[in-house]
Amino acid sequence: MLEAMGYRVDLACDGREAVFMVQAQTYDLVLMDVEMPVMDGRTAIRQIRALAGPARTVPIIAMTAHVLPDQVAGLLAVGANDHIGKPFNRESLRALVERNLAASRRKAA
Repeated sequence: MLEAMGYRVDLACDGREAVFMVQAQTYDLVLMDVEMPVMDGRTAIRQIRALAGPARTVPIIAMTAHVLPDQVAGLLAVGANDHIGKPFNRESLRALVERNLAASRRKAA
C-alpha cells in the first residue's frame, strides 16, 4: 500500500531487526507492527526511544488489532506517536502517515 502511494519502504522481519535498521539508517517514519516474533513492537519502540541521537525521535505509528482505549494508551506510553487499528484501509493509512510526517517536519523546522 505504501509503495503504491509513492513511499519508499524497507521491511523488517521482527522488532529486533527494526531497531537495528533505525540505528543504521535515517527514516522519516516507522510503521511498527505490535505482534511480531523475536521482539514485539512495544519492546522495539522502547528500544528505539532509548537510542542516542536523532534516531530516537523518528515518528512511530503502532499498527495493531488492539484498539481498546487502554491498549492504545499503553502504546502511546511506551513511545508510539500514533496508532492505526487493523484492519485498516488505504485512505486511513495515507491520512495517518501524512499527518505524522507533517508533524515531524514542523517539529524539525
